[in-house]
Amino acid sequence: AGKFELEKIDFSLRTMVADVLDLVSERAQEKGLELSPLIQFDITDKLVGDPVRVRQILLNLLTNAVKFTDVGHIQVAVSAVNQSDNECRYRFEVKDTGIGIAEEQLPSLFDAFTQADTSTTRVYGGTGLGLSICKRLAHLMGGKIGVEANEGQGSVFWFEVPFQIAETDPVDERLETFKVLLLEGHENTRLSIEQMLKRLRCNAVFAENTQSCLDQLGKGESLADYIVDAIIVDSNVPGENGLQIIQAIKDAFPQQSIIYLSEMINQKEFEVARELKVDDCLTKPLRLDNLSRALRRIKRQGQASRMMSTVDIGEMKPKDDQHFKVLLAEDNVVNQKVASRLLELFGCDVIVAANGIAACNAAREMVFDAIFMDCQMPEMDGYEATGIIRKDGQNRETPIIAMTANALVGDKERCLHAGMDDFIPKPVRREALGEMIERWLRQTDKHQKNPG
Repeated sequence: AGKFELEKIDFSLRTMVADVLDLVSERAQEKGLELSPLIQFDITDKLVGDPVRVRQILLNLLTNAVKFTDVGHIQVAVSAVNQSDNECRYRFEVKDTGIGIAEEQLPSLFDAFTQADTSTTRVYGGTGLGLSICKRLAHLMGGKIGVEANEGQGSVFWFEVPFQIAETDPVDERLETFKVLLLEGHENTRLSIEQMLKRLRCNAVFAENTQSCLDQLGKGESLADYIVDAIIVDSNVPGENGLQIIQAIKDAFPQQSIIYLSEMINQKEFEVARELKVDDCLTKPLRLDNLSRALRRIKRQGQASRMMSTVDIGEMKPKDDQHFKVLLAEDNVVNQKVASRLLELFGCDVIVAANGIAACNAAREMVFDAIFMDCQMPEMDGYEATGIIRKDGQNRETPIIAMTANALVGDKERCLHAGMDDFIPKPVRREALGEMIERWLRQTDKHQKNPG
């Protein structure tokens, strides 16, 4: 009716965007969509304007994006068109990987009661009135709205709105130089969290999978040297399981602080994460305020306790003249990565065999200083493989250490009866592995060099 009045009140841009994302997150997660904000870290947060109307436009565009997207991701991006000390003009973009829009249908898309075609209404429902309202709201606020799209290739709906700046963002130095490793396999979510970490003045490094993460952590001078203050682990790293990743990290670095990032609140999943001694569980789409609180909590706990270990691993750094050739027989890929990284940090060159047959073949080809043998493997288990190696040539006297999840007395006796020299329970802990290295490699090496 032309009698619309706008408000001018103070509001937080990031809180407003996070609240809108929360409203559509459940439906997006039901469809398996990756949903994330991308707000540039230097965007001023405290603004003066009409947050209710901005929220109304954003919610309409996001609801449409979720409705018309079945596979892929949806992202809300906010950037500055211009910005001064007193005012700014921000551009909001809702990007999706949905059905897209044919070029000839774009000009009429913001007209009342219009959709791309009649089949859209039939399949997805709706009146086509929402975009017309968004256009009127954007114009009333002194802004504009538009779309960029191709049929079958997704869409980018955008609008620009001017605001006044309420106050200059204060510099928060509480997390300055705090080192955070983000293990995230989805590019949009990684970019989103990267901007949040920059906003919090953290130093960020990135990993795409378990091996990359362990490689980063292994850059310390010793196994007791934690090179990052916290790790953020996504539950949905492509091709991997977030909880298994945490187990792998904790096996190698038991005191490392970890934040678990999940798609939604899943009490059973969070209980397992807590049992693995994660420091916090957060949900996606991640909110800046929740991330800030979690990291500050970890910082308050201090780093001193994480630097202490039940075994002084720092004294077990490999010497220049100590390099051992080790065969690791293990079928589980995650366990391979963890054990290999630990053995490398103890000064070992590692050859991996995925089953007992491969282990026997490797033992025929070269002499090893030690063999770490998983007992339960496909095709040929560790017991049978050990028996063959003991009868078959050059590794007859090589120390073979059993690795098994069964820690019963009878199981240890079975390992020794099969010809193994020692026993280490799984999951393999760095302290126990260090003791084995010291007992069967370093002490043996020392006696050989200093007979009598």
